[in-house]
Amino acid sequence: MKKLVLPLAITIFVVETAFFATSCSPVKTNPIVAASDSTANGNIVFNGQINTDQGQQAFAYLNKVRVNPSAFSQECNFNLSGFVSRPALTWNNLLQKAAEDKALDMYNRNYFAHRNPNGEGVDAKIQATGYNLDNVLYFVDRTTSNYESLASAGGSNTTTLTGIDAIRNLIKDGDYVVTGHRDHLLGVTPDRAKLTEIGIGWVPFKKDGLNQYICCVLIAKQK
Repeated sequence: MKKLVLPLAITIFVVETAFFATSCSPVKTNPIVAASDSTANGNIVFNGQINTDQGQQAFAYLNKVRVNPSAFSQECNFNLSGFVSRPALTWNNLLQKAAEDKALDMYNRNYFAHRNPNGEGVDAKIQATGYNLDNVLYFVDRTTSNYESLASAGGSNTTTLTGIDAIRNLIKDGDYVVTGHRDHLLGVTPDRAKLTEIGIGWVPFKKDGLNQYICCVLIAKQK
């Protein structure tokens, strides 16, 4: 099994997002385990391959949070009582392909960043799928990643690591009051609220014998 060199540590969580073409600093927290979660990872195989089921579970969970944020304050370990309800996002297969390709590329080429080792951002990858990206909201070129949030986590083999865990940690986002991750996922600001479609890539793998994952969330809008 290939080992992935990432800025990870045991039982820490790393998130990164691009916001107005500027990368925010990665945030490290402990994975969030809600009262309803199991401490086991069930049937997840940590094999360095795309897990579409976890991507779909992350999608469904995020839509529940968007529609009724305050109901998920405890689960996300962040006070969402003042957040405005936003419409559920629509799944898009082209965004899914771009997100899965990006997550696998990070795993296969041993990096964790908005730009790949060639200096290319994910916006160009989105457009390459045929997705008619609405580039009016943000400047887009080969280096930009305006529509991406990235998450990676690692822990012991009894720590819950799922797609839902990735969404919770992106929303919590190190307890910062205003951040790109929470804005991107929940549509906090007017520009982010205009984004309507989503695709998620979630890759579980082993590092030093322990369970890890990489998650790429793309939320965008077509012309």
